[in-house]
Amino acid sequence: MNMLLKILRKKMNMCLPKDARTFLKTNRNGPEISKIGDGLFWYRGVKEGLTKHLRFVKVPSTLSLNIFIDGLPLSKSSPTQFWPILANIYEMPQLSPFTIAIYAGRSKPNDLDKYLKQLVSELNTLIDGGTIINQTKIAIRVRAVIADTPARSFIKGVANFNSADGCLKCTCEAEFNEDGTLLAFRTSLDANFPGILGHNK
Repeated sequence: MNMLLKILRKKMNMCLPKDARTFLKTNRNGPEISKIGDGLFWYRGVKEGLTKHLRFVKVPSTLSLNIFIDGLPLSKSSPTQFWPILANIYEMPQLSPFTIAIYAGRSKPNDLDKYLKQLVSELNTLIDGGTIINQTKIAIRVRAVIADTPARSFIKGVANFNSADGCLKCTCEAEFNEDGTLLAFRTSLDANFPGILGHNK
């Protein structure tokens, strides 16, 4: 692009910048990165992600977002891991997911409130008032938050799935083998009436 700008400046009577970054109005400031505990957190935002992701496509009047949260290690030799927040649009499955935020640290974020506060605040604003994309008012709703079992326990702030009270849908209490591994969940019915169900699983 710099070569093309140089040719156009020479051959045509046009007032064009010499550098592509000036022509494209590239943001030269680095991303705003904050600290959460011992890790670093970058928040891009839902609105900015949607605006850039949908700038060349026809957008429906309502967008239903699937929010993805999970942790992943960068390598086997390093404890550093990413906890990205991603989203895709249910009505437009042909589009790839886009990034809302990324946390990087030696473990998962130790402050759940700081990790999710900006996301929750922005989603509340977008759900209440919608947003403008391609000069069109678009309604926003959250369809689902998708996470595996450890990530779900983390974002809900509850006991991990392999703990004694790890079942989130009932009042079961876990039983463990002598080596500490999970054996089964004893239901409240089994606890009060032993043998009524024939087994303890």
